[in-house]
Order: sequence, then structure tokens, then C-alpha cells
Amino acid sequence: MKKFYSIILIIFSAQILLLSPKQGVAQSTRTINGTVIDKDNRAPVQGAVVLVRNTKAGTTTDASGNFKINVSEDSKLNISFIGYLPVAVETGNKSTFEITLQKDNKSLNEVVITALGISRQSKSLGYAVQSVNRKQLVEAQDPNLINNLSGKVAGIVITNGGAGVGSTSRIVVRGENSFNGTNQPLFVVDGLPINNETFFNNAIENSSGQGTWAEVDWGNGAAEINPNDISKVTVLKGSTAAALYGSRAANGAVVLTTQKGTKEEKGMLGISFNSTTTFETPLKLPRLQNQYGAGVNAYPLTGTPNTYSFANGGGSSENNIPNWGLKFDPNVKIVQFDSPAGNGYLAGDLVARGINPSLTATPTPWIGHADHFKNFLQTGLTTQNNISFGGVSDHGSYRFSVSNLYNKGLLPGTDLNRIGLSLRGSHSFSDKLTSDFFVDYINSSSRNRPNIGYGSESVMYTFFGVYGMPINININSLKQQWQTGRDQQNQLRYWNNHDNPYVTLNDNVNSFNKRRVIANASLKYAVNSQLDVMVRTGTDYYNDAREGHRAFTTVRFPSGGSRTDNVGYFENNTDFLVSYKKKPNHFFNASASIGGNRFMQNLTYIRDIANTLITPGLYNFSNAQSQLPTLFQKFDKVIYSVYAFADFDYKNMLFLNVTGR
Repeated sequence: MKKFYSIILIIFSAQILLLSPKQGVAQSTRTINGTVIDKDNRAPVQGAVVLVRNTKAGTTTDASGNFKINVSEDSKLNISFIGYLPVAVETGNKSTFEITLQKDNKSLNEVVITALGISRQSKSLGYAVQSVNRKQLVEAQDPNLINNLSGKVAGIVITNGGAGVGSTSRIVVRGENSFNGTNQPLFVVDGLPINNETFFNNAIENSSGQGTWAEVDWGNGAAEINPNDISKVTVLKGSTAAALYGSRAANGAVVLTTQKGTKEEKGMLGISFNSTTTFETPLKLPRLQNQYGAGVNAYPLTGTPNTYSFANGGGSSENNIPNWGLKFDPNVKIVQFDSPAGNGYLAGDLVARGINPSLTATPTPWIGHADHFKNFLQTGLTTQNNISFGGVSDHGSYRFSVSNLYNKGLLPGTDLNRIGLSLRGSHSFSDKLTSDFFVDYINSSSRNRPNIGYGSESVMYTFFGVYGMPINININSLKQQWQTGRDQQNQLRYWNNHDNPYVTLNDNVNSFNKRRVIANASLKYAVNSQLDVMVRTGTDYYNDAREGHRAFTTVRFPSGGSRTDNVGYFENNTDFLVSYKKKPNHFFNASASIGGNRFMQNLTYIRDIANTLITPGLYNFSNAQSQLPTLFQKFDKVIYSVYAFADFDYKNMLFLNVTGR
């Protein structure tokens, strides 16, 4: 055993001896000088960034392109500047450097997709265009396609909806242009417009106090497109950029180019799968006081204090109950809605207590629950899955994808489900005749979308309205929802002017089921190398079936309510385009196109409402006490247009664009 310890000691000592010289030698540094110049004209590059790789050391060049920096042995420098290709330099033993940077012409020669799906060089355009590629689009992917553009395109402002995943996101390009309308750009898929609006989601007011339906955010059309099916997004900024689409694109256009089947080896099948799961919690919640509970004027300067005590949710001491009551003290006992009343009943079981007066509420400690809203929320969950496969051959390409979105909202009882199937294909019948098509089927549904706006229909109003939920309310007691033995008939609540928030989200639901098809197809014939003809058609069709339920004793629906809305939308764009392009040369180039478009839009809306029901919990119109007349609306629009545009360039330096519609 002694020998064993001795061997270990010798080995350990040897390791120390071997390591200590390396640890004891510090890396020496030295100062190097350099000049950064333009490779083409050898002019100094001012402001170039010079960094020592894998360190925090760095500097910039002065007006003469010179720099000075401290480096250690075997350091490497990274030099970069806007508009130039970055370079890396090994310092070695040299102390003086001349570094040349080459201009990056890629951005100038970048090909972008413009109006009508036409590819053009960005430098030849007389208006602002910016593109976002697929990698940027799906990085940290948001279920809403519009939100994925946030922070990636200059000059656009995106406002997220407040109803969680699936809510409407508003996009504005270069500011508001009008006091009327949405000021949002036109959305285009493969050169043909689609619908991005949400129809008939406004509140319906009823002066009688029975049957006031709040606004619901059903989401916007572009949000339903699967970001994984898009290869590039191009934003045409301003009416000039999107002039070929007419007045619909007065606020610019967002052009989506769908993915084609790609594979380096022809005849091979390419398969792609990705999955994203996100857990959502509030970033920040309002800070609430936790010292005073419900009541008004509990500490008057003169006169008798008005002390809160639960009676029936509508007593004189219960009206307008902000947090101006007694200071919390666990030794103080007050009757509250969830105070025990014997035999398993609560003080809020008003029907049972009315039948049996012996059910007397026992006062409970007067304590605060400032975390009631935090405890009311749940952890949100969003899962997105997408699988696609495709390939290419000598005569064409194809790509098929299946996507699924599941969301459980932060608000209990809210959700969103979406299934998408898409197919993109192209085929060359000959060297002159080619075809292209895209079909996208989208099914979106939800058991409940939350109400928005101000009023008792919104749970946010219940918590944070003018007379928001008092701090003494224990949110866990409200999970019972209904008075004992009175399911779907009488809510359990602390005040008659507030709905139980769990009833609002679990029973007063706004469900929908939307089926949508976006499709386009084109046929292109090359007459010769300079002249070609293209015919194309595209359709955006959907049917949106919505249904609303309102339980008995709801503030705005004392006798319950039921509602159905059916929105049918159909849009078709059919166009042709004849294009001529002069044989290119180094001196003068020209191209011209002329085309026409037929735009047809049909919108139908059918609404049925029953604001009073006979039997609680039965939501159909045969159970209506009285039904409002069916509302039927139909809107048709047809527009024929002719347009032309031409492009000229002189020595690939001076460009002229002419457009007319």
C-alpha cells in the first residue's frame, strides 16, 4: 500500500512539473500597424472595423485608412466594412499590413420579386424594395407569418394583436397614409393577390341591455399561411412600387413566393421536418396593492364608516366596490362570497340560501390576494410541426408539405388549432411551354377566442376595469363557476355587475371553424428568345363558421344567448401578360410588357341571433324565446384593368421605369 501511494505521489509531482512552466509563461503582446484600402481604386477606407478574433480587442480605421492595435502571438484579424466583403488576416511575425477590401456587388445585383411576380435587379428599380429569405423567416418562428417580418424590414411597423396566438397583427409600411381604411399593404402569393382582412367581427350593441355582443378577434388572413411554405418575402414599399395592382396596393404590397421542390441530384426525394414548441408566460404583470379590500369610504373624515360585507352581490354596501375598504387584517372577520354557510354551501349560493334561510354565512379572515390575476393565468403552449418532401426532374419539380399548429392560450379555455396541406409543382412540356401551380388548404379552428374591448364580456375588464376585481377575492373560489346545484343557471360570483371569469372563458365561448383554399396556376409560352406570353389565374376561397354562446345570468345576457355567423369569401384574379425583352448589350437595354386583369370578389354574410333562451345550456335556435330576423348580406365586385410597363437602362448605370394602369 505504501508503494501505491508513492507511485501516485510521483506521478502527481511529475504533472505539476510538466504543467508549471506553461502556466508560468504569460503571452506577450505587440503593437501592429496597418492600412485598409479599396481594392479597385486604392482609396483609403475610413471607419473599417478591425477585430482580433476570439477576443474583445478591436478598433476602427481613421480618415487615412490607418489603424493600430495590440495583438498576441499567432493572432488573426477580421476586417469588415459596409458594402465590402469581409477579410481575415493572420498577423504572423509582421508588424505592418496593407489590407485591401473588395466591394460587395451582390446587394446591387440582387434579384428581387416585384409586382406580378416578375424578377428584376434591385438596382434597376426606382422605388424601395426589401426581401426576407426563408432562413430569416423561420428563425425563432412565430405562428403568425406577419410577426416573422418584425425587425427584418426597414420602414414597416407591426402591431401584434392582444388576444394571444392567432390574433390579428397589423402591418403598416412607411407610416399611416389615410384616416380611412386599414392602411395595410396588399398581400400577394406568387404574383396574385389574396385577402388579409377580417370581416364582420365588430361588436353588436343592444340598447335594452339584453344581448350586447362584444368584439372578437378572429385573426387576419395572411397569418394563416405556413411560413415553412414561403421561400422569400418581398416588401414593395409605397404605391409606386405596387402600382400594377391598382388602388388595393396604395399602401404597398407584401409579395410571398412559395417554395419549389429542390434537390441537387435529380430524381432524388428530399424530405424536411421541423418542430417548434414554445411555452408562454407573461413578461410583466401589473403591480397591485395588497393592503385594502372591497368597499367605499371605510375610513371617512366624518360620519359613519361604510363597511363592506357580502349580502347578495347587489346590496348597498356592495355597489361600486373598488379597493377603498378596510385594511387587511387576518384577525378581522367579514362575510365574503366564499364564506362557508353550512352543509357544504357558500355565502354566494344565493338560491339555496333563499330556499333555506338557516344557511347563515360565517365571516372569514379579511386577507388580500394580490396575485389573483397571476394565479388565474395558465402557462401557454404553442407547438408547430411541419414535414415536407419534394424533388426535381428534367421536366419539372414538386413539393408537398403538411403542417400542424396547436396552441393553448394564456387565458384558460382559449386555444387555436390549424392544419395545412400545400402542393407546389412545375412542369416543362417543351423548351417553349412551361406550367406552374400552387394549392394550399388551411383549416383553422378554436373552441374559444377571447372577447376584446371594454366591458363585462372581457375578462380583462373583470380584473382591471374601473371597478376591477377587489384584492380580497380568492380566485380559486371562483373555479366552482356555478352555485351549488345550479349548474348553467346561476353563477357563483362576488358582485352582480361582474361575471365569474371562469364562466366567461369556459361557457361564454366564441368558437369558429374556417376552411380556406388558396390556389394559383400559370402557363407560359416563349414565342422566341425575346417574346413570351403568360396566362395565369388564382383563387382565394374560404368559409368561416362562427358560433357564440352566452350562459344564463351573464351580465349582458340574463337569460342566455346564442349566435351563429357564416362568412363566405371568394376572390379570383385572372390575368395575361405579353413581355418583350431586347437582346442585351453593354450599351442600351430595354424591355416592355402589356397585360390585363379580371378581378372578381364575392362576399356573403349570414347571421342569426337569439338573445334570450328557454332552457339553460342548450344553444340552438329551437331553444330561443325569441329570435332576431336573419341578417343576410351579399357584396359582389368585378374590376377589369389593363396595364403596361417598360424598363430602360443605359450602360447598366442609368435606369428608367415607366408604369401605367
